[in-house]
Amino acid sequence: MKYIATTVVGFPAGADLGLSKEQAALRGHCIAAHPKRKGWYTTTGPLQFKVGEHFLYDGDMPKSMATMVEPADKQTSKAEQEAKAKADREAREKAAAIEAADAAVADAEVALSRAGTEEAAAAATTQLDAAIAARAALES
Repeated sequence: MKYIATTVVGFPAGADLGLSKEQAALRGHCIAAHPKRKGWYTTTGPLQFKVGEHFLYDGDMPKSMATMVEPADKQTSKAEQEAKAKADREAREKAAAIEAADAAVADAEVALSRAGTEEAAAAATTQLDAAIAARAALES
């Protein structure tokens, strides 16, 4: 499973880890290539990862390290987080606009039902038509 270090993470000798070529080159003094798995290495001494580094580890993460790493699929980039926040904000704004349009339609219907003269009814009908059109525009 692919992990991301959320704090400095250390592995003892004997741990099997999947590393990038760059990571392996930097840690050549404390790793040995795994004979059957390309890109995988066995630590020959203590090995540490900095915050934000990605690595592969098979099996269950030791409980002592569970708070130091998180699965890479849980991490989202800053751009993805901003895009999600923007979409959520726009959805809330649209929901509020629809609610306001529904209230305007309801108010116009009440005004139409209470209209005492033809002029008042015509004005209320115009108001109702405008409110319905505004509500429909929000749905599209």
